[in-house]
Amino acid sequence: MRFLFVLSALLFIAFSFGTMMHIKTNVAVLLKERKQLAYAHLQLKEDRRVLEAELAYLLRPQRLDEFAKKLALRPMISGQIQTHVEEEV
Repeated sequence: MRFLFVLSALLFIAFSFGTMMHIKTNVAVLLKERKQLAYAHLQLKEDRRVLEAELAYLLRPQRLDEFAKKLALRPMISGQIQTHVEEEV
């Protein structure tokens, strides 16, 4: 009887140790993945900030006016806009 108790206790300890090692490994993998995702998130935030700054620079009214003058563009008049309506056959 005592032998079965000791054997079951040892099996329980071995099973618990194996389970804890498995959980520890999974946690380590998840922490590494979390760190990579956090880094990727920071990179994306920085990329977005740079793109927003570039867009703001490209859409400056002074810059657009310079392009319009270089290309000799004039304001649109209503006669230049045409609508196209397809007729049903």
